[in-house]
Amino acid sequence: MKRFLALIVTALPLAAQTSKEPPRLPGKVAVTQKLGSQVPLDLMMRDETGRVVHLRDYFQSGRPVLLNFVYYHCPMLCPMGLEGLSSSLTELKFNIGEQFDIVTVSIDPRDKPAEAAQFKDKYVKRYGRLKAANGWHFLTAHDSAIRKVAESVGF
Repeated sequence: MKRFLALIVTALPLAAQTSKEPPRLPGKVAVTQKLGSQVPLDLMMRDETGRVVHLRDYFQSGRPVLLNFVYYHCPMLCPMGLEGLSSSLTELKFNIGEQFDIVTVSIDPRDKPAEAAQFKDKYVKRYGRLKAANGWHFLTAHDSAIRKVAESVGF
């Protein structure tokens, strides 16, 4: 049985919007714990290079996976969360890509692989262990795939 860890970095609506404005927060945001539920690994997404991937591609190594949600146009909360995450992980003796992996999924369907690549470059460098690039993945997806993965973990 493969195990994964889930971390919700920020809570924003999943509705696709056509404007360039950041998604508006709903009146109430909730995270419902769903222990033992299955993440739909057959979902198709795009990695930071633009390549079409399945979520299962990141759960094949047998290592735990830290799953987190952001959006790449986020002006403050998402970058702060990722900075805190990368800084905290530098304190661990474990290395991303060796003892565990991270999958960062954009919850904004307007985000593109080029933006995911910029985030990956920035936060892998901030983490300071450049080999981590092999184990920290930044994904974008269509609204329906985002909804399915987010709902599967109670977001």
